[in-house]
Amino acid sequence: MKKFIFSLSVMVVLYFIWWFSGGTIWGGYLSNSPYNQTVLFVRENFNLGLATIFKALNNSIGNF
Repeated sequence: MKKFIFSLSVMVVLYFIWWFSGGTIWGGYLSNSPYNQTVLFVRENFNLGLATIFKALNNSIGNF
């Protein structure tokens, strides 16, 4: 029974990785996969945070 549970858990992890990278149940790939959405979300928020930090530094240095 332990071998079955282990095999099933490995298959679930592999299926999740495949789905996350854009795979679908019906075959083919999604044009906007969860991976792409995650990367886009992180990149946009990183750039926004970086711009906010630079703006705060510019405001603080510009006041001297």
